[in-house]
Amino acid sequence: SIPGKQSVSEQLDAGGYVVSSVKTMIEKTNRISDSLISIETKDKIIDEQSFVYIPLHTEPESTLQIDNPMLTNQLELIKRISKSIPINFEIYVKEHPTIAAKGFRPLSFYKEIIELPNVKLMSPQIPVKTILSKCSCVLTVMGTTALEAITYEKPSIVFSDIEFSSIPFISKVESFDEL
Repeated sequence: SIPGKQSVSEQLDAGGYVVSSVKTMIEKTNRISDSLISIETKDKIIDEQSFVYIPLHTEPESTLQIDNPMLTNQLELIKRISKSIPINFEIYVKEHPTIAAKGFRPLSFYKEIIELPNVKLMSPQIPVKTILSKCSCVLTVMGTTALEAITYEKPSIVFSDIEFSSIPFISKVESFDEL
């Protein structure tokens, strides 16, 4: 920096507020991330097991709040799906990769997921390509994971009108009875 001139970060952080707030936010995110990873996440996929994959959407997100206001409660959606799928299937749920940047959901959200008998919370570190190569099906409100699944020749079920719902391997359902 130029002697006698304040840097941009010094100007923005006149009282140490911005720097301390960012440090606090990073520390909080790391604590939540560590807690999320430590609560019974599934680190491995059992090859012989039949499972459907549900990738969580970030929130707030326009595809949920604006395009699909009836599907904004992802926890309720998971609960309803868990009661609707065939008994020999499990559900693997994985948090959205950008959630750390936006702020994690409350730990109670994740704990409710792992309390469901046929639902497993996946470790955020498991690559999506590993999941897609082994899952039986993808269920999403309207995420791009449905498109990614096509490259693995895996069917996807979406719950809303999307441009690509007419592509083979992607089906739109109107109700949970169709599962």
